[in-house]
Amino acid sequence: MDVTAGAYRGATVGPGAVPDRAEKPLLAFGAAVGRELAASGYRGWFDVDFVVDAEGRLAPTETNLRLTGPSIAFMVAARLDALRGSGHLVRIADRVELGARLPEAQLDELCADLARGCAELGAVFVPAIPTGAFDPAPWLGVLVAARSLETLDAAEELVRSEAAAVGAMFDAFEPADRPPDPARRAGERP
Repeated sequence: MDVTAGAYRGATVGPGAVPDRAEKPLLAFGAAVGRELAASGYRGWFDVDFVVDAEGRLAPTETNLRLTGPSIAFMVAARLDALRGSGHLVRIADRVELGARLPEAQLDELCADLARGCAELGAVFVPAIPTGAFDPAPWLGVLVAARSLETLDAAEELVRSEAAAVGAMFDAFEPADRPPDPARRAGERP
């Protein structure tokens, strides 16, 4: 999971997303929780959240009996594996900052450009939460998928940089008699 300033911002799932030394104990603990839930009559989705300290020690923090934030990433990974062969990593990024609010047509165009750019890297782009594009501080929720962490990182960087740059198209419309807005040029929200 990507947690920034105490807030969940997304997660990466797939081969290699969890360090090898942690995978076996995490899976064993999760399976034990699942057996206990099943024994008590529960049927359905669940997850177990863990934290890791500076020495790499794992500690479970909670169990959620519902679809959680990373659930969609697991579903997309399973579908891509079924369609294209196994081995997909999927990263869900719940908050990709946009450099400007975008009407639906421009958002569709941006998503098409991001899909093409990711494909050129060997990755897949999927818009997941488009509604944030209209917020006063606009953002977009996305998934990117690839077969390596390096390609996944490159695709996320492309998506974040292109999304942040959408405000640049509006710079050309600044009145000539007014100095440019330095906050907007710096990518900040006034």
